[in-house]
Amino acid sequence: MGCLDNLLKITRGVLYTPEFDAYVAPARAYPQVWRLLAGILLFTVFFALPMVALFVSLSVFGTSRAAIGTIIEARTPVGVAVMLGILTPSIVGLWIGVRWLHKRSLFSLVGGSFSVVWDNFEIAALLFTVLQCLNLFFVSFFYPLSANLSLDVWLIWLPFIIILLLLQTGAEELGFRGYLMQQLAARFQNPLWWFILPQIVFALIHFTPGVYGELAWVVVIQIFFFALIMADLTRVTGNLGAAWGLHFANNFMIFMIACTTGNGNGASLFTLPFEAHEIPMPLLLVGFFTQVASWGLLRHYLRPIGAGEPD
Repeated sequence: MGCLDNLLKITRGVLYTPEFDAYVAPARAYPQVWRLLAGILLFTVFFALPMVALFVSLSVFGTSRAAIGTIIEARTPVGVAVMLGILTPSIVGLWIGVRWLHKRSLFSLVGGSFSVVWDNFEIAALLFTVLQCLNLFFVSFFYPLSANLSLDVWLIWLPFIIILLLLQTGAEELGFRGYLMQQLAARFQNPLWWFILPQIVFALIHFTPGVYGELAWVVVIQIFFFALIMADLTRVTGNLGAAWGLHFANNFMIFMIACTTGNGNGASLFTLPFEAHEIPMPLLLVGFFTQVASWGLLRHYLRPIGAGEPD
């Protein structure tokens, strides 16, 4: 146990930056586990309730199974908007939780000043979008893209989907890299609780074998590493800006630029010549290395903005 305790202390010393310490500070006033569990329950209820309400409403109004499938599977722009929109009320659950249970503001989940958060967001989103576009350019030589939504319709939907993507990715970042990481770090010193556990949960809620088939666990593992990257950028910069920017850019490329055929392609400009469960392993590896490259560049570039990490 002594060796394990020493290892945990060393690990915590490496991971716990001054910026992250300031980021966690607002959570230390009310760190009790029962408050955390109640906050998680609120977040979960507001995360899941809109989807349940949608199913019930569609059934009550006699919507056909085919029409319900089209909406739920986001095969039209309306479907994509609905799918993104039903996730945003979880922000309300977080707001209630942090105000009532932890006596602090919703913005305290973001960390830092607005200008720094927005700078980090812009840099991360732009960098990841450029790298992903380069990937898409080279991938198109091996897997030809097909036109999906007409440009005029795509441009009409573009501002609405961008707003919904900002809200959807913002809600998830506030919940996982914000609330969970802050409150767990305020209560537990062990990095397994505050650095690893939220990313495991984040990855597991993306486990969809009905969409990815045999690749479902591979996708979960990739999402887990992506979540670790976002968590690391959060602890280094002391705010959600970079993580939110990466998350937004990733989802923008998937939903608005090039999506797999079938589920989720309702608003994309192009489609790839395979469905989600048929994604070639080389493409998954390319995606993974793009994430790692983005992380490395951002770690180097954002450090002065977030104030340096101790040597």
